Amino acid sequence: MKDLTQRQREVLKAILTEFMVKAGPVGSRTIARKCSLNLSPATIRGVMADLEGMGFLSQPHTSAGRVPTNQGFQYYVNSLMWTRNLPREDRQEIRRQFELVRKDLENLLRETSRILSRFSRYTGMVWSPRHHETGVFRSIDFFQVDPRTILALVVYPHGVVRTRMIPVEKKLESAELVRVSEFLNREFAGLPAEELREKLVRKVEEGIWEFLITEALGLKETGSDEGEVYIEGQLSIIDLPDFSDRERLREALRTLEEKRNIIQLLNQTLKQEGMRVFIGVEEMFQELKGVSMVAAVYGAGEAPWGSLGVLGPTRMDYSRIIPLVEYTSQIVSDLLIQN
Repeated sequence: MKDLTQRQREVLKAILTEFMVKAGPVGSRTIARKCSLNLSPATIRGVMADLEGMGFLSQPHTSAGRVPTNQGFQYYVNSLMWTRNLPREDRQEIRRQFELVRKDLENLLRETSRILSRFSRYTGMVWSPRHHETGVFRSIDFFQVDPRTILALVVYPHGVVRTRMIPVEKKLESAELVRVSEFLNREFAGLPAEELREKLVRKVEEGIWEFLITEALGLKETGSDEGEVYIEGQLSIIDLPDFSDRERLREALRTLEEKRNIIQLLNQTLKQEGMRVFIGVEEMFQELKGVSMVAAVYGAGEAPWGSLGVLGPTRMDYSRIIPLVEYTSQIVSDLLIQN
């Protein structure tokens, strides 16, 4: 990316800061009043023209001021932004919210999306990929809920728990359920998914045991089910000036309703450790023009368990959203380890 002079950096930062608040074209007179370089409007217009020629700004109308481009926002995040710490009161309140949540995985991740939305005032998203695709489980127990239903309780590494209700044709004796659990935990615990499938074919004949095992671990489910998505605050964009065009708003909301679209966005985060800032996700979804994402992975151990993030207007205050997402991912990861 092109390097800028100090004057260009100051002007670009001032335009970006103003645009984040006003969501409209920024003129040279406004920047002249707010820029620390004490430049005249005419001088600033020359700098703005240079920045436009370099791809950092655009001019929607001849008589209007300039607006930052995606390239301008990317430069801001990479080179101009000062990331402040999440305020102490926010950290305390986020921790308090998590303390009130039941620590099973589903409730934990659902509340995480709510917390991200509440504190960002945008859309909070969490993705939990399917565990049987990553493989290893730690233990399984079966319980008869009623004559036609068995509850499978599956514990994954670091104590994350999933439950499945399995329909059966007749009631099974408690002693038999115990034998299935003991056999499964002895022979299959800790095995990756593919090795588990191969060993299952060799060790278990078709019948109730094979049925319970495959149902408990979801081994016969198709790959089209790509995990659980928790999303909160989709309607937060309704009142934003960025979506004053009602048709554009409807298209954005329809895109956010599709689970696969959210997975496609968050899946980008798993390809690299640390915080990820995606300026302008319209490269993946044209309907989300003017929308960006701040995301991070969460998990316990070496491999990530999933990803979480905030989806908001490209003009969002990244210096506030980045520490929010980073802090939230750390807390979720800590809770997974503790459990």
